[in-house]
Amino acid sequence: MGYEQSNTPAGVCYNDCCGQNKFIYFETSCNNIGPFNNNGAGFYCDTITGFTGTCRTGTIARSFQSYTSCPGGGYIIDTQTIQVVDTTAPYLGIPADVTVECGSALSLAVTGMTYAYDRCDTAPPTVTPVDTPTNVPPVAATSCSGTVARAFTAADNCGNSQTQTQTITVVDTLPPTFTSVPQDATFECADQVPSPLVTATAADVCQATVTVTPAAQTPINVVCRDNFVQPVIYTASDGGCATSTHTTTYTIKDTQPPVISGLVDGAYATAICRPAPLTTTSIDNCPSKNRDTPTPIYTERVEPVVGRIGVFDLRRKATVSDVCGNTATVRYRSLSLSLCGSLSLWLSRSPDAIDSLVCFCSFKLHTTTTY
Repeated sequence: MGYEQSNTPAGVCYNDCCGQNKFIYFETSCNNIGPFNNNGAGFYCDTITGFTGTCRTGTIARSFQSYTSCPGGGYIIDTQTIQVVDTTAPYLGIPADVTVECGSALSLAVTGMTYAYDRCDTAPPTVTPVDTPTNVPPVAATSCSGTVARAFTAADNCGNSQTQTQTITVVDTLPPTFTSVPQDATFECADQVPSPLVTATAADVCQATVTVTPAAQTPINVVCRDNFVQPVIYTASDGGCATSTHTTTYTIKDTQPPVISGLVDGAYATAICRPAPLTTTSIDNCPSKNRDTPTPIYTERVEPVVGRIGVFDLRRKATVSDVCGNTATVRYRSLSLSLCGSLSLWLSRSPDAIDSLVCFCSFKLHTTTTY
């Protein structure tokens, strides 16, 4: 701010200097324009021009009447012109540099407000922000952090302005969020576990592309080939900025016994002499992966039928177990007529005494035999 004093008219005494033109320039505030009475005792009168708009500038014509002892003096009138100008930029205060998470709003309410004022204008200065981003995600898809240079310019109504810049750092530290994942499940056999593994999906607030990778872990709580727990870890990555994981647990528990074919459980028959040995086949209930074909174990026991000479009760059983300890059993019963038994009656001996005789069949009574 400043004002100027105009040249005094020639031949008019001023400041004890007669006949001199005087130019004086000095600074003052536009809010502190006061009396200028530098010419001795007297008074002055101001004529003000301007100061009507929002830019408080204008002209003050200040007329002084004073008495002087200069030759030919007496009361004289002198006029000073004061030009009030505004050349000072408004005050501007900006927020401190700040770091925000990608996906957050970059409004002033988030990054900070500004404050500006001007000493002369009746209206507050206008503040205009202009952003210049550099590698800011997600626009820069391969970037995990970037900056925004926010330049604030405060301008008053007299054409004065100043600019200050705030740096906003944008980072991507939040991991992706899974939107769908396979649920924990229990299977009878290992080959029932989904293969390839069921996919999962995830989304990220910052990056447009999220990759989800499943990885089967080492089985735990292993009892047998079809009795264990299989964890699968899914990893979601948003391009290297952040990752998140989810674990799906598959429980494999074989509770079903092998299947025995070739003989019906509880079958009953009659036969002359000893029936042929049992003939069966078996296969595990989880064949597609383990291909187990357990070998049956056969047992039999022979007892005489009370009251029926030469007739014996032959009871046979086939038992098979898989690698997980599940067991299946098939029982077979036959009433058999033995020529050996008829011969023993003729010889008046018990069948136990003639086991070595040549007969169509030979029974070993009261004994459980495994074969």
